[in-house]
Amino acid sequence: MLTKLMKKSRRVWVVLVAVFALTAAACGNDDDSGAGSEAPVASGTEAPAAPDSEAPADPDNEAPMDAIPGEGVSVTMARADWSTGYMQAAIYHHLLEELGYEVSEPADLELSPANAYVAMAEGAFDFWANSWTPNHDPFLNGEMPDGSLVNQHVSVIGELMLAGGLEGLLTNKSLVEEYGIKTFDQIVNDDALFELYESADPNPGDGVLQLFGCIEGWGCLVALDETIQLAGYADRVEQLDVAGYDASIADAVARAADGTPFVAYTWTPSGYVTQLIPGDNVMWLAHDPDKLHDGSTDNPGFAVSAPASLSTDVCTNDPCWLFRNSADIKVTANNDFLVANPAAARLLELVQISVVDVALQNVLYDSGEDTTADVNRHAAQWIADNRATVDGWLDEARNASGFTPAAAPAPSAAAPLRVAVVAPSASNDLAFTQSMFDAVNVLVDAGEISEFAITDGTFIVEDAAAAIRGYAEDGYDLVIAHGSQYGGPLQEIAPDFPDTSFAWGTAVDTFGLPNVNSYSVRSDLGGYVNGVVAAQLTSSGVIGVVGPIEVGDAKLYVDGFAAGATAQNPDVEVNIVYTGSFSDVALAAEAAQSHISAGADVLTGSAQMVVGATGVAQENGVLWFGTQANQTALGEDIVVASQVYRWEAVLSEVVEQVKEGILGGTTFIMTFEDGGLDIQFNEAMDLPADVRASAEATIAGLIDGSISTGQ
Repeated sequence: MLTKLMKKSRRVWVVLVAVFALTAAACGNDDDSGAGSEAPVASGTEAPAAPDSEAPADPDNEAPMDAIPGEGVSVTMARADWSTGYMQAAIYHHLLEELGYEVSEPADLELSPANAYVAMAEGAFDFWANSWTPNHDPFLNGEMPDGSLVNQHVSVIGELMLAGGLEGLLTNKSLVEEYGIKTFDQIVNDDALFELYESADPNPGDGVLQLFGCIEGWGCLVALDETIQLAGYADRVEQLDVAGYDASIADAVARAADGTPFVAYTWTPSGYVTQLIPGDNVMWLAHDPDKLHDGSTDNPGFAVSAPASLSTDVCTNDPCWLFRNSADIKVTANNDFLVANPAAARLLELVQISVVDVALQNVLYDSGEDTTADVNRHAAQWIADNRATVDGWLDEARNASGFTPAAAPAPSAAAPLRVAVVAPSASNDLAFTQSMFDAVNVLVDAGEISEFAITDGTFIVEDAAAAIRGYAEDGYDLVIAHGSQYGGPLQEIAPDFPDTSFAWGTAVDTFGLPNVNSYSVRSDLGGYVNGVVAAQLTSSGVIGVVGPIEVGDAKLYVDGFAAGATAQNPDVEVNIVYTGSFSDVALAAEAAQSHISAGADVLTGSAQMVVGATGVAQENGVLWFGTQANQTALGEDIVVASQVYRWEAVLSEVVEQVKEGILGGTTFIMTFEDGGLDIQFNEAMDLPADVRASAEATIAGLIDGSISTGQ
């Protein structure tokens, strides 16, 4: 391999410099220092070491040199969808064949990590040699369809290339020198530098700096996104996958040549550093250590523990804090396969490959030797160059007696999340506030929220504003302003607390603030269903509606109810009265009495003041349809059904985003389809079967679009 490479001496020299820097960087990481140093690392550039063994071999139990433990056994392997890992996969393919296994061509099954680990856990293939840890922790800790974790079905084994993967961001060396750039954070926070870079990125003028980042399905995408979120840069920085990673690198190379500003992710060992050359046309871009991943997300392994030992010849700062620790490159295999094939398991544990050899092969690949046949030839040459070491591994594998998978690590504890709610009425109002109170407690019980506080009864907006600000000052992670009347003060408060997430509703406006979410509900849907049922139960043909203020989900519900009732029976008279208040119980009672006096024998209404209306309904034996919460408790002999808001359908998404560092900017709308709405019937009512069936059919029609509320 070296003979061919000598003809490409410039690129070889660049690769060797980059790889030696990587080796130094790995040695600077206390977590990886000395790891695996006693085991032989095969390399075509160094004399191979003799293999060590854990215990003296027993001559009586040694397998003969020509033993074929894999005879009759088929092995399916995969490889990752980045070319810098192709040769490792091919080497394992050839070595397993020497043990007698019938091994599939790894090029026939190329996967991203996002797909590979679940498929491997399910037994779709047996192993691959392209695990980067802890980069791939999110995939290993992922959940299977049966609720078990991926890492309960697979094992990460061996020491293929410990601390073998160096990752970071690169930028133009010319700009580093011209503007004195020391860190990535300087580019983000210095307005002049930010404008310089943002105006030249793929989407100039949008106020967001696009990095040439990782692609969907790679672990680095998650790691860099979480780093950006934790640093507080989500509103100013994002990763951009233009047309695949290679296309992004081609763009970056062109920019490095003509001086156009860019920031790009890359790694070594790879041939990419022969085009984007640290110390030549680019520099590794250091970070402020307090802006790096601290392990506080669901991926504690992403925490950066030490700077890379890169000099200021290749890095913008000393110490050179990159956004990742050096990664270990290892094998991951299906546990059932490992247990059934101890020889293969032992081989997978033993193989080690020099980072230098991988980098040099990447040069050959990037120079045009890029077919499957070329990669297999490179692997075969590597095996020939390291025959003595390889034979030692094969001998030990033939004598393997068994394999026991390590116990899967326990899922890491979720980061604590403190949530506070400010609401206008009592938390047991069987209406608007209780619907949110119940939803938050669902997530508390599920362990998604660690602490929950509520200030209810804040009809006075000024009191609510003080409570919202107080919770933000107390460091709550998410503050929910549960009332459309709270929008004004929230718009003033949120900018003062950029690290706090706020949500408010029912509303659809986030005010353009990066830490404000809004939420609403298609209450017209449940209103329509209630109206359809009500029209079939009225004897007088008159229905009364008690509304609060003609806004938000209250108006949607009233309009939907009226539409459903008249769609079911055009002759039904639906009388609507708005009291002008969400909380005035007396006005609600007065409106209900007015409806009954006008002949209504069915009533409905919305908001916290409906207790006044239901009291009058019960006194007069008039049927009632509820909304927001299950209102059966307000009168088991009169309440037919209730539209129930299941805010947990929204809150679970909000909470997940907050944990990922996404604090706002989204409007959530609940519907039947997402489980946010539910029609709950009072089972104590003797409802005719055909009426109940019509309700179910109406819900199905609203979901599939064959029925419309007109809203």
